[in-house]
Amino acid sequence: MRDAGSQLWLTSAITNDDVAKALTLCFSLKKRLSSRKIGVIVSKEVSSSFRKALRHGFDFVFNLEEDEKPTNLRMEEFVKLYGLTLKSFQKVVYLKPSMIVIKNSDEIFDIHKKSGFTWGEGGALSVLLMKPSLETFRILMKDLETRNGNGNTYSQFITLKIRKNVRIFIFIYVSVIFNKS
Repeated sequence: MRDAGSQLWLTSAITNDDVAKALTLCFSLKKRLSSRKIGVIVSKEVSSSFRKALRHGFDFVFNLEEDEKPTNLRMEEFVKLYGLTLKSFQKVVYLKPSMIVIKNSDEIFDIHKKSGFTWGEGGALSVLLMKPSLETFRILMKDLETRNGNGNTYSQFITLKIRKNVRIFIFIYVSVIFNKS
């Protein structure tokens, strides 16, 4: 096992409505005694009172730099890739805020990857394991900005773009982490 301090669980709160979901996910990770830190990416739409609540629950609160978002990319998609900018961490696992953890899942960080991404639940990107890289982030943002909706879905595009560094895995933690919708 690598240094747990260099690995981060990550989720997002794009609107005030997402805050309760993100906090529930955070508390479920803590209750399952995760040894990793827990962070949340927050957009400017989240009010200051809700940001204060997030600061009490999470180890890290990251402000989303929305000016880097390609115009044709939905915020829900952009925030997942934004984890690539957190270069102070060796590995980041993004979890969709509508998920809950029912068993310690720290072993997800032990999935070996050279670089890039691994994701579960098909192309839905509900669980995304990434090795932060500003270079990869910039390449993806540039290409997503120029593609202007060519018919590929978001996850198909990501797979095609970094095909050599992507390994899709069957998500074996279905009973451990699930969407609470």
